[in-house]
Amino acid sequence: LLLSASHGMLIPSYSQVITIAHRLKTIMDYDRILVLGTGGKMLEFDTPRNLLLKEGGVFRGMCKNSSDWEELLVLAGISDR
Repeated sequence: LLLSASHGMLIPSYSQVITIAHRLKTIMDYDRILVLGTGGKMLEFDTPRNLLLKEGGVFRGMCKNSSDWEELLVLAGISDR
């Protein structure tokens, strides 16, 4: 078992966690992010860092429109501000 300090739960090391996030900061330390569109269509799937670096990406657009844009870049290891 792994203890997720940031999420306060025990997680078996072989398991996957699915989170529906309402705050982008919540998922910035996840291994991969799946972005779904209308009808559940998969739009993007990658690491937070790669999704933030993807010009024209859906996830990047959501993050850029957030008031937390600069902090999200730091959390993803893109900026050291």
